[in-house]
Amino acid sequence: MVDGVKRKVLMHADRNGFLYTLDRTNGKLIAANPYVKVNWAERIDLTTARPVETDVAKRLRAGEKVEVKPRWTGGKNWMPMAFNPNTGRLYLAMLEETSVYQLNKELPVYKAGERYMGVENTTAPRTPGEPWGYFGALDPLTARPKWKLPLMDLPSWSGMLATAGGLVFSGRSTGEFVAIDEDTGSIVWQFKTGSGINAADHLHAQGPAVRQRALGARRRDLGEEGNRGQSASRWIGLDVCPDARLNRAKIILTAWLLALAQPASAQDPFKPEQVKSGSETYARHCAPCHGPRMADPEGAPDLRKFPRDQRERFLTSVSKGKNSMPPWGDLLKADEIEALWAYVATGGRN
Repeated sequence: MVDGVKRKVLMHADRNGFLYTLDRTNGKLIAANPYVKVNWAERIDLTTARPVETDVAKRLRAGEKVEVKPRWTGGKNWMPMAFNPNTGRLYLAMLEETSVYQLNKELPVYKAGERYMGVENTTAPRTPGEPWGYFGALDPLTARPKWKLPLMDLPSWSGMLATAGGLVFSGRSTGEFVAIDEDTGSIVWQFKTGSGINAADHLHAQGPAVRQRALGARRRDLGEEGNRGQSASRWIGLDVCPDARLNRAKIILTAWLLALAQPASAQDPFKPEQVKSGSETYARHCAPCHGPRMADPEGAPDLRKFPRDQRERFLTSVSKGKNSMPPWGDLLKADEIEALWAYVATGGRN
């Protein structure tokens, strides 16, 4: 409802930190408000749909090194949001991080297959005690939260699923599949899966539509492909019963999970020039997902924990691809991949 009138709308939480609501019949902008910390723009002009920039954006274009909020990964990335028409609220995982940008004084040399950015891009140090982000319930017209649940261990890269039973479901990078009270934001139930959740939940119902709050849960099935120790994708199905006394219906919730890398072991000796070459390859191709200098990986395995005695596994994964990572064997030479392994195996030192 917009000003008391039912409208056909499109809602989009952009990586730039603003939550947009548009009339989907004509593209007219209805609302645009920040839903995470934003310092590069004051607001979005509803007439032009253009941002009104702050001094931060102007200083960046002038060549200064500046901190920009949100980080380049966005206030929200690919993770699907959920909308409940009964509450009128959006449910989503939000990211709260800061980038450090500085434009290159000279344009970089274009190399086919490599990132062509023209900017130095790093992540600002985290403030101790600050959350990585939140699970939240937002008003799509104001972006004001009904509630925000801080994520203190790691950011969430899982989608959210709203139900008519008063619960919102999502997953955490630390492996918990959680049920959140849609009114209070409190976790009322969770299931430890044993691997980080980095995908969207989906649901189908059997029997009458379930409208009561889920009060109990039991593990239903476990399917698995490949070897969990090699970060194989797998799924878990859960029966969530609306009430122990109501056996007429059940909801099967299926979450795709991405297994985490195993802890690191002893390091191998490498030549300094090989490690340096690997660090340059890593910065060009790997840092956007695995984090600058392997710190703060965004949904990708933490390479600092990759087993140092599994060189062949690393080389094969990089060359042929693994899960959501594309194959790099056509772009990188064998010695470049070996140098990349040297960089990873020495813990990101060069």
